[in-house]
Amino acid sequence: MKDWENSINVWTAKINIGDYLPGNLIKICEFANRLCFRPELSLSAFYTVVSSLVTVGSKIDALDSTEFDQTQGIYTAICAVPSQKKSLLINKIATQPLRELQRKASDDLAKEMQKYQAELDDWEDDKSLPMPEKPVMRRYYINNASQAGFRSLLNRHGKKGWGIIVISDELARSYKNNSKSYNSGLTENLLSYYDGHGKIELLKGDYDECLVSILGGIQPQVAAAYNNGTDDNGQWSRVNFINQPKSPFIIPDNPQGKLDITPLLTGFYEKISNLPKLKLRFTSEAEKYFALLNNDCEINRNQARTEALEAQWKKMPGKIARFSFLIHVVEQVSQGSSVAIFVNLDTLKKAATLAYFYFGEAQSLY
Repeated sequence: MKDWENSINVWTAKINIGDYLPGNLIKICEFANRLCFRPELSLSAFYTVVSSLVTVGSKIDALDSTEFDQTQGIYTAICAVPSQKKSLLINKIATQPLRELQRKASDDLAKEMQKYQAELDDWEDDKSLPMPEKPVMRRYYINNASQAGFRSLLNRHGKKGWGIIVISDELARSYKNNSKSYNSGLTENLLSYYDGHGKIELLKGDYDECLVSILGGIQPQVAAAYNNGTDDNGQWSRVNFINQPKSPFIIPDNPQGKLDITPLLTGFYEKISNLPKLKLRFTSEAEKYFALLNNDCEINRNQARTEALEAQWKKMPGKIARFSFLIHVVEQVSQGSSVAIFVNLDTLKKAATLAYFYFGEAQSLY
C-alpha cells in the first residue's frame, strides 16, 4: 500500500516524467531544461491546460459505495521568485498554443456570424421559421475578470460545454483582488468552481455546471504564509504547488536550434477540446486500491500538524481521481484511440504518485 508514497518530498524531488507525457509530448520538458527549469513545471502547466479543455460535466466515478466522483478543474501554482522568469514557461506551454486556438475560434465565429445574419434575415421575413441562435465566441483563457464578467462568461461557456483557464502572473494578488468590494464573493465562488458547480441565485445568468482551471505563479514566502496554517477557508488546499528553486539561466556556448513546440501543443489541445463529455470509472481492481488510498489520506489528515496540511490531505483523494482521469485521457488521445471508459490500476498508481509529489512540494514550503 505504501509503494505510492516513495516520492521524495523535498525541493529536488523528481517523478518519472515519461509516465505522464507519452510520445512527442515529452518535448515540452526539453523547453523547461533550456530555461534551466525543472521539467515538472512543464508537466504541471500542460496538465492544467488539458484539464480546462475537456467538456463541462466530464467526470470520473471513483467510489460507488459513496458515489464519490470528480470533475476536472485543476489549480496550479508555480512557486518561484519573480526574477526566475516563470512567465516564459507559462507563455510557451499555455498562452501561445491557446492563443492559436483563440485565433481559429475567432475565424470560425466570423463565418458563423455570416450564416447567422443570413438566417436572421430569413427569420425577419418569415417568423414561422425557427429563430436562429446567435453564435458565441469561445474563450480559451483569460487573465483577469470582475465577478460579474466571469459569471457571464461561465454562463455562456457552460451552455456550450466549454471550460476556461485563468492564467495569472501572481495568484496571491489575484485572490486578494477577488476579495475587494467590486469582486465580493469571487474568491468563495472559486471554491465552488473547483467542484464544477455554478452559482444558482436570484440573478441573471445562473448556471448549474462549469469548468475552471487556474495556472499562475506565487512567491515562496507568500505560499509558505498560507501553508503555515493561515489558509482559513482552505482555498489553497485546492492548489497544486510546484517549486522552482532560484537558479541562473545560463545560455551555453553552442546553444541548440529553435525548439517550436507550439504546433505540437496546439494540435493536442485541439484534440482534447473536441472530445465529447466523458464519464469514466475505475476498473474493479483500481477502485479497491483507490479505497485504500482514500483511507490512508484520512489517517494522514488526522495526524497533520497544521490546518493547512490537513486541508491538503482532505483534497488528496479528489486530486488523485482527477489526475487519473487526465492521465488516462492524455494517453488515449496520444495513441489516437477513442477514450475507453475504464481507468486501470496502473494509471491510478501514476496519479497517486503525482498527487503525493505535489503534497511534498507544498510541505517543503515550510
